[in-house]
Amino acid sequence: AESYDDAVEKIGRLKPSIVLVDFYLGKGTALDLYQHFTQASPDRLKSVFVVLSSNNSPAITTAIAEAD
Repeated sequence: AESYDDAVEKIGRLKPSIVLVDFYLGKGTALDLYQHFTQASPDRLKSVFVVLSSNNSPAITTAIAEAD
């Protein structure tokens, strides 16, 4: 996917087992994307989200680690 909106559409349509995603997605982040799917249908989300980032900020690492 090339953007947050593109990722939402593709994950919703393709329902992948694994989502490999950069932290920054333009207007949203990987955490926003994860929350979008867990809030919309928590019992239907079967994807594992793997978040990558070239930014090694402690704030980003903490945010990803605390996401549930």
